[in-house]
Amino acid sequence: MSLKVKPVIMVGRHGGLLHQPNGTLDIVTQEERLQSIVQERLRELKAELSAQVELLPERVVQHEADLAQLRGETLEADALLGYVLGVMPVRGILQLGLPVIGFSGRHTPMLALDAFAEEKAQRKDISIALDFRDIAEQCRVLAAQKRLRETRIALIGFPPPWFSRWYRFTDPERARQKLGVEFTSVDLREFLATLHHIDDAEARATGQKWAEEARQVLEPGEADLREAARISLALAQILKRTRANALALNCQEMVYSMHYPPPCYPLCRLRDENVAAACEGDVPALLSMLILGYVADKPAFMGNIAHAVPASNQVLISHCVVPARMAGFDQPAKPYILRNYHGREGVTSWVELDNIGQEVTLGRVDRNLERIALARGRIAEYRDTVTCRTTFAIELADVRQFIQNAPGNHFALVYDDWSQALKALGQALGIEVTLV
Repeated sequence: MSLKVKPVIMVGRHGGLLHQPNGTLDIVTQEERLQSIVQERLRELKAELSAQVELLPERVVQHEADLAQLRGETLEADALLGYVLGVMPVRGILQLGLPVIGFSGRHTPMLALDAFAEEKAQRKDISIALDFRDIAEQCRVLAAQKRLRETRIALIGFPPPWFSRWYRFTDPERARQKLGVEFTSVDLREFLATLHHIDDAEARATGQKWAEEARQVLEPGEADLREAARISLALAQILKRTRANALALNCQEMVYSMHYPPPCYPLCRLRDENVAAACEGDVPALLSMLILGYVADKPAFMGNIAHAVPASNQVLISHCVVPARMAGFDQPAKPYILRNYHGREGVTSWVELDNIGQEVTLGRVDRNLERIALARGRIAEYRDTVTCRTTFAIELADVRQFIQNAPGNHFALVYDDWSQALKALGQALGIEVTLV
């Protein structure tokens, strides 16, 4: 699900204009030399781009008439990189209706501003990049938007008949219009019927595989592992049947009213498989996980703000569903120990994350999709706790301000500082971003 970017190298009829660091202007008219420069720049750019971005074959244009050839070449493109190396009209590019990243060389924005800045004031999908890092970040934002538009969310057990917090529920039509996500509702009875039809032997084999992969299994027994695996297999069937790639589960009714095992470890597995999965039916938390996770291209942890201590400027974010690939989907999973849920039953995991000092971003969008509260911080402590199993102590700049900004309890957490990219994404989506 990569973002396909078409580089359009605009040279103009008078040749390439390359601003030099000493203030001089190098006019390149020799086609072979210009092509060599373009290829070198594209190689440098590719080294900066994430795996989410695919560069399509570039097109060099010298006259406005050349832009007519672009229409057929951009049918599969999601965005254009308008690399301005000369002076020429750009109306043909703008009329293609695709997002445009304007660029005219490292720290030399003059030509890009001349070509695109006035249109940028009218269109949210036009940006100006100062260097390859800017291009990579703007591609990351566009890739996140594309992934949101391709997200289908299974709401399992909605609407919840008890423990209902309607203030948590985002209007589906509003979410579709602002983010592009689609929802499909799955009655809890449908999920439980699927659960009861899971083959015992398959569930037992899956649970045994988990145990073999774990560094250690403490409290859970074979029956606990089998029943947790049954939930995992049922969730996979629901996702396949609904063609969903994210879910929110009304697990509280399932566990506390109907006395089924908690789904914590199955949700851990889903997050590591790049399927955002929110517990407690918290849809804004799920949307926050999607937004942060898509920008970072990493799984998100979702947790309660269990404590907030002004003296140390630390918040404790705690839950029972922690991904083993917090560092990224392309990184090896960290070792884990299988534990029980809240010291009583079921299966969850304690993941051995080596993360003290790790930069993180915390975020939660409000239910009306008007504002997302972000905070940058560092992990000061990471420990195994009972209620809930996993607790991060995050050192922030101002804990009091963080709590005043918080639009809800559950926050999403991803590794590294993504605040600038998230600000840009919020602007593109029409969501105000507040940052602590």
